[in-house]
Amino acid sequence: MAVQSERARIAWACERYEEYRELAYEYYLKDDYVNFIRCSDIALSVNVYSRGVRSNIQGLGQLYYDRGDVFEQFHDYKSAKREYKLAKREGLSRAKYALQECKENEREWKRSQKKKKR
Repeated sequence: MAVQSERARIAWACERYEEYRELAYEYYLKDDYVNFIRCSDIALSVNVYSRGVRSNIQGLGQLYYDRGDVFEQFHDYKSAKREYKLAKREGLSRAKYALQECKENEREWKRSQKKKKR
């Protein structure tokens, strides 16, 4: 009985992840980045790293990468760097370069903000 309920929990978690990931990308394609983040937050609220769930979901690295890109556009560099690191951990090789570029963009943005205050 416990094995069956564990399978049901994993299936539910995978379905919920996919449902909200797909919805998030619908918003992403419409340039509605606030709702992209909101729906991807819900998708990730399923414990994607729990036993059985991680091996049954796809696109996690790309989702983290795209979230990093959106946070970077919002000038939320701390969140962007966190997401790029997660994408890198998921094996998305281009996340390493995005992380480096994000750090450079953050420095430039901070410099530009200092100039505006003068």
